[in-house]
Amino acid sequence: MKAVLIPAQGEPRVVETDGALDDLQLAVGGFIEAVTLSMDAHMYLNEEGKLNGLAYNHTATSLWREVLPMVDDVIVGDAIVLGGDEDEDDAPAWVLARFGLEGADA
Repeated sequence: MKAVLIPAQGEPRVVETDGALDDLQLAVGGFIEAVTLSMDAHMYLNEEGKLNGLAYNHTATSLWREVLPMVDDVIVGDAIVLGGDEDEDDAPAWVLARFGLEGADA
């Protein structure tokens, strides 16, 4: 499935993932924590990122705060966004559009 990888350093890009736990852990570099962005999008990040001193992820934090303005926390390390409500699916069109990735292939 198509996901959006949001690295702490660098530009967001489309990646291919099977959505399995080990694949998501590989993408974020450790144990995962799920953050719900909307009914059709989830962002996964490194659960121990702050403890491990990972770099601040301005892009992922900005996305999170755009969709949930009441958030006052920050995201560190790489993050990956998938779609779906109960089962994982391709990243939704609005996330791809947010980063100008419409039509991009992994």
